[in-house]
Amino acid sequence: MFRFICALGLITLLMTPLFAQTMKIVEVGNGDVAALRNAIQEANEGPEDRQTTIKVSGDFIFTAEDSMPQIDAAITIRGPARFLGPGESDASLSGDQEGPGQLFHINSGASFWLDNLELTDFSLNHESDGLIVNEGELVLKQMQLSSVYTERWCIKWCTPAMTAIVNRPTGNLVAKQVSIVNSGFYGAWAPSKSGVIVNQGHAVITSTQIYLTERTWGPPLSNDGTLDVHNSSFVFKDASLSHTPPMLVGGDGANAQFLNSVISGFSAGVCRDAISTGHNLNDSPDCEWSSKGDLIGIPAGLIWRPVETRWDWAGKQILTHALVPVAASPVIDSANTDSCISYDLLGQGRPTDGNGDGKRDCDRGAVESWRIGLAEGGINGLYFNPEADGHYLYILENDHNTLVVWTTFDADGNPAWVYGTGELIDGRSVIADAYVNKNGGYSIGGEIVTSEAEHWGRLEIDMTSCTEGLVAFYSDLPEFGNGQFPIDRLAYVKQLGCVD
Repeated sequence: MFRFICALGLITLLMTPLFAQTMKIVEVGNGDVAALRNAIQEANEGPEDRQTTIKVSGDFIFTAEDSMPQIDAAITIRGPARFLGPGESDASLSGDQEGPGQLFHINSGASFWLDNLELTDFSLNHESDGLIVNEGELVLKQMQLSSVYTERWCIKWCTPAMTAIVNRPTGNLVAKQVSIVNSGFYGAWAPSKSGVIVNQGHAVITSTQIYLTERTWGPPLSNDGTLDVHNSSFVFKDASLSHTPPMLVGGDGANAQFLNSVISGFSAGVCRDAISTGHNLNDSPDCEWSSKGDLIGIPAGLIWRPVETRWDWAGKQILTHALVPVAASPVIDSANTDSCISYDLLGQGRPTDGNGDGKRDCDRGAVESWRIGLAEGGINGLYFNPEADGHYLYILENDHNTLVVWTTFDADGNPAWVYGTGELIDGRSVIADAYVNKNGGYSIGGEIVTSEAEHWGRLEIDMTSCTEGLVAFYSDLPEFGNGQFPIDRLAYVKQLGCVD
């Protein structure tokens, strides 16, 4: 608890504007990279007691020659705006162009804020060990990093710490309300100390999410210093793979602790390299965390879905998707409320009683759920996937459980009926343990051959209204894999609360 209070003290210190006798505001619009460079240089050359805020807007496109001046003063860069590198943004990450060797370097004694910005498509080259390197004070607030990566081929040249953000031994880093998507070291042979964030000093991560959707990503966090993580979510989508990366790699003498956080789809390595201070969820059954409130080896129930946030101060929304708990998720109302961060990733206050059960307790993870209630039995009916022909979902609630049947196809186009049962929560949400039948049918003589149920995986259904919802699936069978898809109602059940 003492370290948690100290961590909150650091957040308060860094999130409070520095006392300065003079303040200067500079506006740089239209994605003018040259003007941004000049504004930083002028801030560095100004009085030591001056705080400079650079308000930016538009899309700033950086090339390999567009590294910014090193930060030697108290500077804030505030959007909304996008910083774009020249790297490819498709799923293969196979572009041969590279972005700046280093975008920002914060020297010891300097203070640097990045606020309400999106960094996208930076394919790091081999000239430095990080896109943002901090030796002073660095605050990332309401930020999104997507496709900020080091490609696999740099293994011959990369320093072990080459990544998106490097916090040096003298550095203090605060990441608050940060979304990191498909970023870090991309490749099957990631250095042991790679990651999207490499911490060698002191770092505090709160209300932050990391979402990786391919097995070729390396561990997203590396820690050789002191790391405190609170109310954050970390999801690796290919949870069914036999070799999944650890979420964190820790060095000798490093100290990392997690509180009120959710870790899904990663190996249990984080449970050896960090300690739990309570109320974490880790879906790896091999995790040995056992502090008060820890949930181990059970589904997290987080779905990647569109969201609205309070980041869009100037009508431009930086964050569009988040890992939101389904109503049936065990993370809801189960965190240590006394230790919750004031605001979640979306800018919503905690606690909010998102599931409407009258308990004003906050949720584990980066996002607080919100109430979307359906009438009793209203989820019953037939649904279809508008993005794929022949995929239907049937849901039937009864007095004991809720049945889910999904007609689908495997990767080779073979039809399959996936079925399971679970408990309906809030009239809208089910997490179902799912199976498929094997070897059933008729013999040549017309006799019925008994089928065998094979465990298939898990289905997570969450309705957003009476007519629409989302389904996430996690299969043990490689021919199905993991993913998610939308569903629209095709047929209603008569005399239930949801009507067309």
